[in-house]
Amino acid sequence: MKKSMMNHLQFLKTLKKGKNLQILNLSKLYEQIGDWGFKSISKLTELRILNLDNCVFLRDNHIELIVSNCHYLYSLNISGCEDITDLSVKYIAHYCNYRLKELWIEILETFGKTCYKIKYLNISNHPELSPQDFGLLIENLLDLRTLIINDCGFTDEHFSYISNTCHLLEKFSGNFSQITNDGLSKIIKKNENLKSLRIRNCPNLTDEGFQIFSENKTIKLSILSCGPFISDQGFYKFFHYPNSLEKLEEITFDSCYYISDYTLRILSSISSNLRCVCLSRCPISSNGIQSLFFKEKYPKIRSINLDYCILCDQKAPILISSKCPNIASLGIAGISIKDIDLNLISKNSSQIKLINISHCYQITDHGLILFAEGEARKTIEFFRCSFCSQITTSGIKKLSENCLYLQMIDIQGIRGLDPIILWKIKKRSKNNSNIPIRFWESSLEFDITTD
Repeated sequence: MKKSMMNHLQFLKTLKKGKNLQILNLSKLYEQIGDWGFKSISKLTELRILNLDNCVFLRDNHIELIVSNCHYLYSLNISGCEDITDLSVKYIAHYCNYRLKELWIEILETFGKTCYKIKYLNISNHPELSPQDFGLLIENLLDLRTLIINDCGFTDEHFSYISNTCHLLEKFSGNFSQITNDGLSKIIKKNENLKSLRIRNCPNLTDEGFQIFSENKTIKLSILSCGPFISDQGFYKFFHYPNSLEKLEEITFDSCYYISDYTLRILSSISSNLRCVCLSRCPISSNGIQSLFFKEKYPKIRSINLDYCILCDQKAPILISSKCPNIASLGIAGISIKDIDLNLISKNSSQIKLINISHCYQITDHGLILFAEGEARKTIEFFRCSFCSQITTSGIKKLSENCLYLQMIDIQGIRGLDPIILWKIKKRSKNNSNIPIRFWESSLEFDITTD
């Protein structure tokens, strides 16, 4: 009993300290915290994400209390709560219908009929969701605009329910290991307003899947993310459909092993419109990057990811930094760059906030010092240099001293770093900066805000 009271007091103390708390995970809360506990949760007015799955003492009145007071709540997990009834769903629909993005609940039919105004639905890690149950979930969601599905084992039958119900989709994304070209075509044919298509880990899709765009010529994608099935030939077919790429702003070919410089030459005709380009682990070369960015400047580009494009050399990142003056994120992990190249990138990149040079084995402390003396020092926030074996504590120290807004340094896999100096860096960062630095080491996050 004494232990139980101590837990209650600790719970209250934690909540009182976290007035601005945005994420609260109370998964599998078997201890009875009572009405007072849920009332305390409802006072966390900044709360965004709340996980109460398998909370055995959760009742409908607690749900009403929380959703009526937590006005920024957009993710709620109440699955496995046996005493929750249809009444909770009605409370959620009344208070959260327009802001709720994620809802985990097991009263699927009631949710679909009650929260019919919802426009954003995210379903993840639900492999047991059958096509029939999914049909009940979405049968009344006629105004759905964004649908995100991950790790749910969806098949073409699930996609049939989507195509029969959701005709106003603008954004559709997820990983689908079991769908085929036929399943995807059902959605493409029925959604003329589709602007964003992100599909990953789809081994059963082929280049022929891109021919479905010829059957719905009104679609003008602004975001396209696919892989690893697409090849040069498939993208060539997609490109030649009328207006297929004129609105394209973001493209992701992650681990597309059949994409080459040929596709980059096709993309060069619309490269001036691009904001984000991800080509990580694709067999493209620096010559391909040069053909993609053939004009003098590309001010719209904000993010480029060439991580582990092993056919690229140092010419690619230098070209990008010189032609994309507003780039904010640059991934060049695994590319063979030297200290002098990192210096040029820093001088050219006055807007950069994230750079990834992991597994760039030729980078030394001198490269970090040169980077910390360039324009990038004024804006860089996240510096990833994991497994850069020639970097020592001296380079990390100089980087942390010169970069004004640095928040995180990834030092995974770097051996021999002096923990005392790292502790001094964290202490100075905590005392002298509004944004304390974090060191990311191994699988743990070394948070500078704590001693």
